[in-house]
Amino acid sequence: MSLDLLLFVILAAKMVATATLVVAASFLAERSGPAIAASIITLPVSAGPAYVILAIEHDAAFVAGSALGTMVGNAAGLVFIVVYALLAQRRSLVVSLASAIVAWSVLAVLFHWIAWTFPAAIMLNVAAFMLAAVATRRLERHAGPPGPTIRRWYDLPFRAAIVATLVVTVTTLSTLIGPLFTGVLAIFPIALTSMALILHPRIGGVAAGTLLADAPVPLIGFVFSTALVHLTAQSWGVWPALGAALVAGMAWNFAVWKMRQRVRT
Repeated sequence: MSLDLLLFVILAAKMVATATLVVAASFLAERSGPAIAASIITLPVSAGPAYVILAIEHDAAFVAGSALGTMVGNAAGLVFIVVYALLAQRRSLVVSLASAIVAWSVLAVLFHWIAWTFPAAIMLNVAAFMLAAVATRRLERHAGPPGPTIRRWYDLPFRAAIVATLVVTVTTLSTLIGPLFTGVLAIFPIALTSMALILHPRIGGVAAGTLLADAPVPLIGFVFSTALVHLTAQSWGVWPALGAALVAGMAWNFAVWKMRQRVRT
């Protein structure tokens, strides 16, 4: 199999995997509430395949540098969550989501011009998590199933088309930039954007905003995962580092889900 064909297969798998995740999480959000859906939607199903491509095309140093960029980009993703979750309580989908994307884009560009170190990226994420916790703490009190919704025949293909379009766009742009900004772009909130597009019209802005407000805690595991890749890619090798990061992220999300289940019971 040629490299071009292999990359096409990986891109197609990324589109299918991300679309499947978003569809599953949206159904869970409608039936079980935001906590379970948030734990699923924050799994590295979008960034993961991007790193598979990076591992094939680049060396361990490039992958490690991209992982640092992804850690930085995670902070921008948390701001995306805060902006959307707060605005969705009172504003339309267009205003809420557009404002969140603009906020993410502005931060991503600003972050690109900063010479980041690992400690600085950690401190940036700590500050972003604190912001998200304070800004959304009242919203999480409303967490719960939003109730039944009416499904239409075009729901599934529409959801998949949204995600596929976003994945192709981000993956294409990533070929034009360097390692740090590639890492930032790899964590463009594809799944969160898709969830907002799908759920805001269906269950309302309050419930959709609450769902995204539950995402920061599961995202802590994503920071652990990318930090692991950054620290170990060159010493362990790219593939062992990516494997360990995937296991660490899934273990964190499972632990968060179990903890929330115990709190509710």
